[in-house]
Amino acid sequence: MESQHVQVQRSRWPMLVAGLVLGLVLGGGGVALGWVLSSSGGGDSNSAVADADAACALLERMSSELDPSKQLAEYHRWGAVFSLASAAAEEDERYKELADAMKTPVTIVQRTFDGQSPEFVDAVAEARLACTAR
Repeated sequence: MESQHVQVQRSRWPMLVAGLVLGLVLGGGGVALGWVLSSSGGGDSNSAVADADAACALLERMSSELDPSKQLAEYHRWGAVFSLASAAAEEDERYKELADAMKTPVTIVQRTFDGQSPEFVDAVAEARLACTAR
C-alpha cells in the first residue's frame, strides 16, 4: 500500500496582514521618532504642540478612505499620525483625546483590513474633529 502525501496550500493573507501591521508600527514609529528628535526642544509643552500640529497637518493631507492593499504609503502615514499624537499626549495629557481619536482608524484597519467601511470613515471624521477641537 502506497502512502499518499497531501499538500495543503496555506493562505498568505495572515502573513500579509502581519507584515503590514509590522510595517505600520515600524514605519510610523520611525517617522515619529525623526519628527520628535528634530522638533525644537524635548519633553516640554512646545514639543507636544509641535507633535500635535504635525499629526493634524498630516491628517489634513490624507483621504477619508484607505485601501491598505494598494495604498501602503497612506497606511504608513496613519501610523505616523498616531505616533505623533501619542508623543504629544505623552508630553502633555491635554492631547490624550487627540491620540485616542487618531488611534481608532488605525485599529479599525488592523482589525478588519478595511479602510473604506462606514466605521473607518466615521473614525476619520472624529479624528479630524479632534484636531479642530484642540
